[in-house]
Amino acid sequence: MNGIPAPPAYLDQNLVKRWEELAPIAVKNGSLTPRTVDSFARYIIAEQEYLRAVQRVLAALRTGNVTDANAWSMVQDRFFREMQSTSRLFGLSPDALL
Repeated sequence: MNGIPAPPAYLDQNLVKRWEELAPIAVKNGSLTPRTVDSFARYIIAEQEYLRAVQRVLAALRTGNVTDANAWSMVQDRFFREMQSTSRLFGLSPDALL
């Protein structure tokens, strides 16, 4: 795939699809190499889990379940921070462009 490292076998089909969307950007930036494959996979996984947590927060808020909304908000925040830190490594965050 044009110098793009293969995704790790532990990524599911949806994560591989996201890998294929983002990997060319990280390769172009020079940050995705065979040695950084697992770190890049960590970003892809964090992104998916962040989006799942967002949906859980919104669902809890729609039903007025503040307890669940608060709990899922903490999960959401954890994965957001993970995405933030790893996105910088791969040139995928706005501040990486500065």
